[in-house]
Amino acid sequence: QVVDATADMDSSISKTRLADRWLASTRINRALTETRLRAVDAQDLERINAKMKANSADINAVGDELQKLVASETGKKLFAEALARRKAYTEARKELFALKDSGKVDAAAIDKEADAKMNPALAAYEAAVGNLAEHQKDAFDKAKVRLEDLAASGRLLLGGLGLGAVLLGVAPSFGRGDVVQF
Repeated sequence: QVVDATADMDSSISKTRLADRWLASTRINRALTETRLRAVDAQDLERINAKMKANSADINAVGDELQKLVASETGKKLFAEALARRKAYTEARKELFALKDSGKVDAAAIDKEADAKMNPALAAYEAAVGNLAEHQKDAFDKAKVRLEDLAASGRLLLGGLGLGAVLLGVAPSFGRGDVVQF
């Protein structure tokens, strides 16, 4: 049981770290997206696009690794929700980038469109990843409590066995009328 509880903790902490990394990368993506929407210089756009591509690759790698580890039905549902929200966000972002790149609208129109579609999709995506991260933290906490309970039970058992051994050692002397001195 201790081995199982320890394995659950190890697995949960790995999933928690991955989910936290995904959430952090999503926040980086938010900043890169905002920068991309403000940039006008071709070289800046090229650098920002390269950083966004690298960040997306990191998110994909984290997602692939996390998908292999998530085993509970709740975790799988939360993971699927995060993926669906990511897709909705990236589609809204792609539309907004196309609108900006068309040159047909000004910055105020871009901001209005971002507030109407992309930002709500991004907020929902970040919330979904946050929910997944929170689920993994809860799983870790439960495994930790389970391990602590097992350790407490073990200490209690050892204490009881120790007391029993002392009583077994002392009991024969009482039967013979010996005096036990401590």
